[in-house]
Amino acid sequence: MNNSELHYCGYENSTSNRNHYGLWINTDNTIIENNTLTNNYVGTIIWYSHNNTIRNNTATDNHEGFWLEGSSNNTLTGNNATNAWYGFTLSYSSYNNLTGNTVTNPYMWGTGCFGFYMQYGTYNNLTGNTVTNHTYLAFYLIYSHYNNLTGNNATNNDYDNFNLYDSWYNTLTGNTATNNTGEGFFLVNSSYNTLTSNIATNNGGPPIYIKAGFHLMSYSDHNTLSGNTAINNTQYNFVYDGLNNNLAGSVSANFLRVKALAFGGGAVQGAQVKVQVDGNTIYDSIGFGGSNPPTDQNGLTEWIVVPYKTYVSGTTAVENITNVTVSYGGLYIDNNPRIVNMSTSHTETFIVDNVPPTVTITTPSNDTQVNTGVIYINGTFNGTGSQILSISINDPRFTLVEPSSSPYGITGTYSFKASNIESSEFDVQVKVRDQSGLETTATRHVIVEQPLSLTDILKSLTAILLLLTSNSQSGFSLLIYVAAGVAACAGVAAGVLFYYFRLRRV
Repeated sequence: MNNSELHYCGYENSTSNRNHYGLWINTDNTIIENNTLTNNYVGTIIWYSHNNTIRNNTATDNHEGFWLEGSSNNTLTGNNATNAWYGFTLSYSSYNNLTGNTVTNPYMWGTGCFGFYMQYGTYNNLTGNTVTNHTYLAFYLIYSHYNNLTGNNATNNDYDNFNLYDSWYNTLTGNTATNNTGEGFFLVNSSYNTLTSNIATNNGGPPIYIKAGFHLMSYSDHNTLSGNTAINNTQYNFVYDGLNNNLAGSVSANFLRVKALAFGGGAVQGAQVKVQVDGNTIYDSIGFGGSNPPTDQNGLTEWIVVPYKTYVSGTTAVENITNVTVSYGGLYIDNNPRIVNMSTSHTETFIVDNVPPTVTITTPSNDTQVNTGVIYINGTFNGTGSQILSISINDPRFTLVEPSSSPYGITGTYSFKASNIESSEFDVQVKVRDQSGLETTATRHVIVEQPLSLTDILKSLTAILLLLTSNSQSGFSLLIYVAAGVAACAGVAAGVLFYYFRLRRV
């Protein structure tokens, strides 16, 4: 049967019409392709039939899209079921192959709807099928054994996605459950199943019940989960209640995004980022020799999948060590590199110090006369976004007395000291440099006006006395010299007293 359309066959939801179907197949070795089935109770039913090929058919607005009952060795490929309560149903059917079929959008005739529903099915292969925007259960196996589900995808659905209930010895390989409200992979009373290389990402809604990427519940024992990855699922990535399950090689991961901000405000575009897990690089931007992009105009990297825990045997997991390094133009970045806790998905922020430090000179004031024997240059510093590494002065006569050792901290005070500076005027410049290599200078004009020292006074007195004794003038001249000498002595005495009391006051 090719290129046909069947509409409104048994669509009325009444008891007398519930066994009416759009297309009933009760034969073997038939090809059904390129048909459109709309507004029927069941689009296509394959009733105890074998070796049929059903391909590229579309079932829309049917209660059930495609239904296999007691049928085996049939192939369903490239079919689409839209707005159906059951997209594809396999009941008491075995050895069927369903490949590349699609179920989209729910059609609520009851409390829920199903994408691929299998009951009492064995040795069926579901490969590369997709369920999107569907309510309740995307792939549901109940009392079904020895089936293979490979490369199927469940996205944006409202409940559990790959659900095994009382189903044993099934193999699920390379399937993906993404952005669904319920569980990613959920096993209830199901044992001896093998799940390999499946991925569950961003699954789980409000925590009314346990929501996880992989959930082994209620007597689900002796299952093997190898090489599976659970990323950023609500509440848990892996939950296991059963016994003797082996999760070796599976990884619990979360998302990491790196953000670079300037200390002075604003995003830093072009910051280079490297992320390593247990020494292995998983993200490496161009500046570190890799091919991943640096931070964008918002200062952000893309979301990076980071393995948080790796299962090594049974249900024993080892937490991985995640190390993040950020670089930007040689500027200092606080707490960098750093070990990042990846128990939850988050954005890790790095502050780039792109603001020069500040420095002030508090004493002496500008153009103030200094007449002490010891001169101090005092002030404050602030490294803004990093510590101060260097405090220097342009005058070698001054020595830094505090703080004592580098690094000097982010904020603080400093003091330079000099002794025995003669009366003079000069400029001092204090320079500070921070961990980003940024520098700032403060300048102060200093006037030194020192009083006569006792040595200077004695030298002056000696010179006067020598002058008096060395002259042999007349008595009048001698009288003048004596008077001058007395006056000089009086001045010297006054100077000595001034110096003495000043020292006492100091």
